[in-house]
Amino acid sequence: MVNLFNYKFSMAFLLNNKKVLAYAIHYTSKLVKKHLQKIQKFHDLRGKIVFSYKLEAAFEKIIGGCIFGNNLPNISLKYYKYKEVYIYLLSLKRGQVITYTDLAKRTGYMTREVIQSLKHNPFLIIIPCHRVIRKDGDISGYTPLGKEFKRKLLQVEGYKDGR
Repeated sequence: MVNLFNYKFSMAFLLNNKKVLAYAIHYTSKLVKKHLQKIQKFHDLRGKIVFSYKLEAAFEKIIGGCIFGNNLPNISLKYYKYKEVYIYLLSLKRGQVITYTDLAKRTGYMTREVIQSLKHNPFLIIIPCHRVIRKDGDISGYTPLGKEFKRKLLQVEGYKDGR
């Protein structure tokens, strides 16, 4: 279990030759495995899904560095569907947001394709899909952790939403 903002989450990792290709975070081990399987299928990734306390501890520190600083790990995105969406999101600074429509325009994808890529983010929080908001400035859903968790992430980064 990882602890983020006093939320307790389960994590699972997709490994290939000891390399983390993706991970998922969710409220239960059953749900996290199911979500990671969706990510694996969406990106057509080959690997084994594992639960590992050692990897959880390492990634909890990495994710914390992303949330509370600008410590982005070096990740290769060349094998991922809609990788341009992820690359663009990595260019956004803390507190900076973009709308779904603008992200679609800037990456050359349709809005529904952008939304699908966000739902299947292989490195949740590290690739800051939480920085994508609605046109009216409000916060929409955040798969799989929910709208309130997304709001908390954005508040920590300095964003004030339309509420």
